[in-house]
Amino acid sequence: MKTDPDKAEKKQRDEKSEKKTEFLFDVLIVLGALIIHVGGLLGNQMFLCYIAIGCAIFVAVGTIRVMHTTPTAPEPTPTTEMKKAVIPYGNISIEQMAFYECYHLGEVEIPDTVTTIGEKAFYNCRRLYKMELPPYLERIEANAFCYCQAVFEWKIPSTVKYIGECAFFKVGFAKIDLPENIAEIEIKYGAFSRGSYLCFTRNGRKFDFELHNAWQEKPEEQSLAEFLKNPTAETFRKMKQSYYKIPLSLGYYDIDKSIRNYLKGCIQQVVPELIHRKELETISVLLNDGIITKKNIDNFIDLAIDEAQKGGSFEIQMLLTDYKAKHFGFESIEDRFRL
Repeated sequence: MKTDPDKAEKKQRDEKSEKKTEFLFDVLIVLGALIIHVGGLLGNQMFLCYIAIGCAIFVAVGTIRVMHTTPTAPEPTPTTEMKKAVIPYGNISIEQMAFYECYHLGEVEIPDTVTTIGEKAFYNCRRLYKMELPPYLERIEANAFCYCQAVFEWKIPSTVKYIGECAFFKVGFAKIDLPENIAEIEIKYGAFSRGSYLCFTRNGRKFDFELHNAWQEKPEEQSLAEFLKNPTAETFRKMKQSYYKIPLSLGYYDIDKSIRNYLKGCIQQVVPELIHRKELETISVLLNDGIITKKNIDNFIDLAIDEAQKGGSFEIQMLLTDYKAKHFGFESIEDRFRL
């Protein structure tokens, strides 16, 4: 049987091309929907590659498959092997679905110039563990970090004005640090999910609580959101659950006497937790504001001594004892040196 010499020559060229691709690199660019695939090995070493997509440039290590779609294009597939991405300085946004379901993505570096993170930009990046939100970020769109369960702490910059629906939904038991100006942020339904810890610092006092349901999912979370948007004695009264009211009273007791009295009524629950967590600054503020009083300080000193002996903060023990000596005094010299 005779073979076509043209076909045989073409087959040889294809085999050589395939072999070269295997050991060097391959680049496939399809115009229109703009699908860019870059990958391969150089010897046994992974290579560093730069991919330009529209106005965004991605730098990544490893074999990469990035699919950037138009509104009518199909959703990308979860086949990427990308492990690290660096967004170059000058970009102002990360487009929607830019890293959608990049299962192996572990690290992302975002420059200060980025102000918007698009919808589903990092959706279901389950192994993403290292990322810092840029300091001038303004918008976090819907589902931006949904199912990103390996990041243990998110710090929301004070410049953020909008957090979309389910932006941080199902991120596990992560800490989410919210800025003091939270009342100015538009936070949509389900932005945070059950089990997340919302953390605040207000006037030098740190306080946090675990969400028992998704943001605004049930009446207790709706009243919580209402209070944070408009913190008044009335909106505080509407909250029924102590697991929200107690930490919020710690942060907002200075706005109304009724909230201050509520905090004083549960101070025996609050201060021991602060001692255990070594919140020296917050305890100092409570002392100076008269929340910790002569009536209850001895109990807290005993707790601080026990914690210090177990590896806790010796500074808190000294703070409490020095404050008592200066403002209340000790009954005897023996009592003073017992501490």
